[in-house]
Amino acid sequence: IARLAPEATTRLSKHLATQKELLQWLRFTPSDKGYYEDGLNAEAMGLPKSVALIAKSALHLSTKPGIFKTGLTGVLIDETPAIKSSSAMLILFAPSGADALTRGRVLYRSWLTVTRAGLSACPMSVLADDPQTQAALSAMKISSEPLQVLNVFRVGVSPEPVLPLT
Repeated sequence: IARLAPEATTRLSKHLATQKELLQWLRFTPSDKGYYEDGLNAEAMGLPKSVALIAKSALHLSTKPGIFKTGLTGVLIDETPAIKSSSAMLILFAPSGADALTRGRVLYRSWLTVTRAGLSACPMSVLADDPQTQAALSAMKISSEPLQVLNVFRVGVSPEPVLPLT
């Protein structure tokens, strides 16, 4: 996964439509509209403030086609150190052809189960969104039924106590 992630990110980062969509729902700083209401904010992504600011700038730059000629994208988007320092990687599969409700149920129930166990899970959706990486990860499945990669998570021990279950 440490090898696949930067390749997938580089391929998808060249799709301007993808980058523009990300800008619509990622929230990097509290000054971003909707930071506390919707989207995925820096706290949820586990990004320190300095990294969030760099990521915000990089994503804005990535919507400019010329950025790819500079070679900066590889440096700015490399998650290899975070992947290698994770306690585990979780590849989440869903039934092939499952509707959005089923995929969402599998995703969120699995994520909540990981959280209940006192762990943090950081999604690496690029691995599920890139067709080449999706194919490579699908070959890792352990079931004979037709499945598709739903998402991949970096997993580690939560730095803060988990809320008590009620």
